[in-house]
Amino acid sequence: MDIWRLENYKGVGPYSSGSNAFMLQKSLPFVECANVDCGCIGCMPINWVCGCPSKEILEWMFGPILKSLTIEGFFIKKYEVQEGDYILGKSGKQVIFKKPK
Repeated sequence: MDIWRLENYKGVGPYSSGSNAFMLQKSLPFVECANVDCGCIGCMPINWVCGCPSKEILEWMFGPILKSLTIEGFFIKKYEVQEGDYILGKSGKQVIFKKPK
């Protein structure tokens, strides 16, 4: 599966990085990440990260602050992830996955 992710050169996404643009934004859509009992990011397997199943969905999620995040050093990266190394969220708009090495 192709998965699209917003991250910086360290491979860290805006949720975990302390990004100024992300922290100041209050109107980003909340999308459950994991298809697990409680559906929250805190229930993800260790060392897994979040992404989206398409570039269009990723751009929709971060639309209002995508330009600011780019200025902060974030970029969109596409990963090819093998079956069994990802879980599609209940909404179909977000995926958790184990980053390929």
